Amino acid sequence: MKYIVTKHAQKRREHHTLIPKEILINLLKNLDTQFEVYKKEDMNYKFFHKSKCAIIKKQKDTLVLITQRGFDKNDWVIDSSKLVCKPARDKEKKEKRINDNKGEISKIYRTNFVGRKVACGRIIDLSQIENDTKLCFKYKLQLDSRLFYKFIIPAGIKHETYFNNFEEIITIVHKVDNELIINNLERRQKNSYQPRLFHAKE
Repeated sequence: MKYIVTKHAQKRREHHTLIPKEILINLLKNLDTQFEVYKKEDMNYKFFHKSKCAIIKKQKDTLVLITQRGFDKNDWVIDSSKLVCKPARDKEKKEKRINDNKGEISKIYRTNFVGRKVACGRIIDLSQIENDTKLCFKYKLQLDSRLFYKFIIPAGIKHETYFNNFEEIITIVHKVDNELIINNLERRQKNSYQPRLFHAKE
Protein backbone atom coordinates (compact mmCIF):
# COMPACT_ATOMS: atom_id res chain seq x y z
CA MET A 1 0.00 0.00 0.00
CA LYS A 2 1.37 3.41 -1.05
CA TYR A 3 0.64 6.55 0.97
CA ILE A 4 0.75 9.95 -0.74
CA VAL A 5 0.19 13.41 0.79
CA THR A 6 -0.76 16.38 -1.40
CA LYS A 7 0.67 19.87 -0.94
CA HIS A 8 -2.86 21.04 -0.13
CA ALA A 9 -3.02 18.63 2.82
CA GLN A 10 0.37 19.80 4.10
CA LYS A 11 -0.57 23.47 3.97
CA ARG A 12 -4.36 23.81 4.15
CA ARG A 13 -4.31 27.63 4.34
CA GLU A 14 -1.67 30.28 3.69
CA HIS A 15 -1.59 31.38 7.34
CA HIS A 16 -1.14 27.80 8.57
CA THR A 17 2.29 26.40 9.35
CA LEU A 18 3.49 23.72 6.95
CA ILE A 19 2.85 20.31 8.56
CA PRO A 20 5.70 17.78 8.11
CA LYS A 21 4.87 15.11 5.57
CA GLU A 22 5.86 12.33 8.00
CA ILE A 23 3.14 13.41 10.45
CA LEU A 24 0.48 13.39 7.74
CA ILE A 25 1.64 9.99 6.46
CA ASN A 26 1.23 8.75 10.04
CA LEU A 27 -2.30 10.20 10.11
CA LEU A 28 -3.07 8.48 6.82
CA LYS A 29 -1.82 5.14 8.13
CA ASN A 30 -3.89 5.49 11.30
CA LEU A 31 -7.05 6.21 9.31
CA ASP A 32 -6.31 3.28 7.01
CA THR A 33 -5.71 0.91 9.91
CA GLN A 34 -8.85 1.85 11.83
CA PHE A 35 -11.21 1.97 8.86
CA GLU A 36 -9.52 -0.56 6.54
CA VAL A 37 -9.65 1.89 3.65
CA TYR A 38 -7.41 -0.41 1.61
CA LYS A 39 -10.35 -2.85 1.45
CA LYS A 40 -12.85 -0.24 0.28
CA GLU A 41 -13.78 0.68 -3.29
CA ASP A 42 -11.77 3.12 -5.42
CA MET A 43 -13.42 6.39 -4.48
CA ASN A 44 -13.15 9.36 -2.12
CA TYR A 45 -13.79 9.03 1.61
CA LYS A 46 -14.35 11.71 4.23
CA PHE A 47 -13.31 11.33 7.85
CA PHE A 48 -14.61 13.82 10.37
CA HIS A 49 -15.21 14.50 14.05
CA LYS A 50 -16.53 17.90 15.13
CA SER A 51 -14.20 20.45 13.47
CA LYS A 52 -11.69 17.83 12.32
CA CYS A 53 -11.92 16.62 8.74
CA ALA A 54 -9.77 14.65 6.31
CA ILE A 55 -10.47 13.51 2.74
CA ILE A 56 -8.73 10.43 1.33
CA LYS A 57 -8.74 9.24 -2.27
CA LYS A 58 -8.44 5.47 -2.78
CA GLN A 59 -6.92 4.37 -6.10
CA LYS A 60 -6.06 0.68 -6.45
CA ASP A 61 -3.12 0.14 -4.07
CA THR A 62 -2.63 3.85 -3.28
CA LEU A 63 -4.15 6.13 -0.64
CA VAL A 64 -3.89 9.89 -1.18
CA LEU A 65 -4.50 12.40 1.61
CA ILE A 66 -6.15 15.18 -0.39
CA THR A 67 -6.88 17.61 2.42
CA GLN A 68 -7.14 17.85 6.19
CA ARG A 69 -8.09 20.43 8.77
CA GLY A 70 -8.41 20.61 12.54
CA PHE A 71 -5.69 18.06 13.34
CA ASP A 72 -3.13 19.67 15.65
CA LYS A 73 0.44 18.38 15.73
CA ASN A 74 -0.08 16.98 19.22
CA ASP A 75 -3.38 15.34 18.37
CA TRP A 76 -2.60 12.49 15.97
CA VAL A 77 -3.97 9.73 18.22
CA ILE A 78 -7.33 8.92 16.66
CA ASP A 79 -10.22 7.29 18.49
CA SER A 80 -12.22 5.38 15.88
CA SER A 81 -15.30 5.42 18.12
CA LYS A 82 -15.44 9.21 17.78
CA LEU A 83 -14.17 9.67 14.22
CA VAL A 84 -16.71 8.99 11.46
CA CYS A 85 -15.99 7.69 7.95
CA LYS A 86 -18.35 8.11 5.03
CA PRO A 87 -18.10 8.29 1.22
CA ALA A 88 -17.46 11.81 -0.06
CA ARG A 89 -20.18 13.53 -2.08
CA ASP A 90 -20.69 11.73 -5.37
CA LYS A 91 -20.62 13.33 -8.82
CA GLU A 92 -24.41 13.41 -9.21
CA LYS A 93 -24.86 15.44 -6.01
CA LYS A 94 -22.05 17.78 -7.08
CA GLU A 95 -23.69 18.29 -10.47
CA LYS A 96 -27.04 19.00 -8.78
CA ARG A 97 -25.41 21.59 -6.52
CA ILE A 98 -23.73 23.24 -9.52
CA ASN A 99 -27.05 23.19 -11.39
CA ASP A 100 -28.82 24.79 -8.42
CA ASN A 101 -26.20 27.53 -8.21
CA LYS A 102 -26.86 28.43 -11.85
CA GLY A 103 -30.30 29.70 -10.90
CA GLU A 104 -29.16 31.86 -7.98
CA ILE A 105 -30.06 35.49 -8.63
CA SER A 106 -29.50 36.93 -5.17
CA LYS A 107 -28.21 36.02 -1.74
CA ILE A 108 -30.10 36.89 1.45
CA TYR A 109 -28.24 38.28 4.45
CA ARG A 110 -28.88 38.90 8.13
CA THR A 111 -26.98 40.88 10.75
CA ASN A 112 -25.54 38.76 13.55
CA PHE A 113 -25.15 39.75 17.22
CA VAL A 114 -21.83 41.52 16.61
CA GLY A 115 -23.24 43.56 13.75
CA ARG A 116 -21.60 41.54 11.00
CA LYS A 117 -23.54 40.69 7.84
CA VAL A 118 -23.76 36.95 7.12
CA ALA A 119 -25.47 35.01 4.32
CA CYS A 120 -28.53 33.06 5.47
CA GLY A 121 -30.29 32.11 2.24
CA ARG A 122 -30.75 32.80 -1.45
CA ILE A 123 -33.32 33.36 -4.18
CA ILE A 124 -33.30 31.03 -7.17
CA ASP A 125 -34.81 31.63 -10.61
CA LEU A 126 -36.38 28.25 -11.41
CA SER A 127 -36.42 28.95 -15.15
CA GLN A 128 -32.62 28.51 -15.16
CA ILE A 129 -32.73 25.07 -13.52
CA GLU A 130 -33.34 21.95 -15.57
CA ASN A 131 -35.66 19.16 -14.40
CA ASP A 132 -37.04 21.10 -11.45
CA THR A 133 -40.15 19.50 -9.98
CA LYS A 134 -41.75 22.89 -9.20
CA LEU A 135 -41.86 24.31 -12.74
CA CYS A 136 -45.27 25.87 -12.03
CA PHE A 137 -43.46 28.44 -9.87
CA LYS A 138 -41.00 31.13 -10.95
CA TYR A 139 -38.85 31.63 -7.84
CA LYS A 140 -37.61 29.61 -4.91
CA LEU A 141 -36.67 31.17 -1.56
CA GLN A 142 -34.12 28.92 0.14
CA LEU A 143 -33.24 29.66 3.77
CA ASP A 144 -30.47 28.20 5.91
CA SER A 145 -32.07 25.45 8.01
CA ARG A 146 -30.21 26.72 11.09
CA LEU A 147 -32.41 29.84 11.08
CA PHE A 148 -35.36 27.70 12.14
CA TYR A 149 -33.51 26.65 15.31
CA LYS A 150 -32.34 30.15 16.24
CA PHE A 151 -35.30 32.34 15.24
CA ILE A 152 -39.09 32.32 15.07
CA ILE A 153 -39.83 32.16 11.33
CA PRO A 154 -43.13 33.63 10.03
CA ALA A 155 -45.87 31.07 9.39
CA GLY A 156 -45.88 29.58 5.91
CA ILE A 157 -42.14 30.03 5.36
CA LYS A 158 -40.21 26.77 5.08
CA HIS A 159 -36.62 25.85 4.29
CA GLU A 160 -37.66 26.04 0.62
CA THR A 161 -40.63 28.25 -0.25
CA TYR A 162 -41.90 28.79 -3.80
CA PHE A 163 -43.28 32.01 -5.31
CA ASN A 164 -44.64 33.22 -8.62
CA ASN A 165 -44.21 36.92 -7.90
CA PHE A 166 -40.94 38.50 -6.80
CA GLU A 167 -42.87 41.12 -4.82
CA GLU A 168 -44.14 38.34 -2.53
CA ILE A 169 -40.55 37.68 -1.46
CA ILE A 170 -40.10 41.34 -0.55
CA THR A 171 -42.56 40.81 2.32
CA ILE A 172 -39.92 38.55 3.93
CA VAL A 173 -36.81 40.54 3.05
CA HIS A 174 -36.00 44.20 2.44
CA LYS A 175 -33.39 45.95 0.31
CA VAL A 176 -30.40 47.81 1.73
CA ASP A 177 -27.81 49.14 -0.74
CA ASN A 178 -29.00 46.70 -3.45
CA GLU A 179 -28.66 43.72 -1.08
CA LEU A 180 -31.54 41.69 0.33
CA ILE A 181 -31.66 41.61 4.13
CA ILE A 182 -34.06 39.28 5.92
CA ASN A 183 -36.63 41.13 8.03
CA ASN A 184 -36.05 41.32 11.77
CA LEU A 185 -36.59 37.92 13.32
CA GLU A 186 -37.41 37.20 16.94
CA ARG A 187 -34.70 35.03 18.47
CA ARG A 188 -35.86 31.84 20.16
CA GLN A 189 -35.18 31.28 23.81
CA LYS A 190 -32.65 28.56 24.51
CA ASN A 191 -34.06 25.02 24.06
CA SER A 192 -37.41 26.43 22.90
CA TYR A 193 -37.33 24.80 19.46
CA GLN A 194 -40.20 22.36 19.03
CA PRO A 195 -39.92 20.01 16.03
CA ARG A 196 -43.04 19.45 13.98
CA LEU A 197 -44.92 16.30 14.86
CA PHE A 198 -46.52 14.07 12.25
CA HIS A 199 -49.42 11.86 13.25
CA ALA A 200 -50.58 8.76 11.41
CA LYS A 201 -54.02 8.98 9.86
CA GLU A 202 -56.68 7.20 11.86
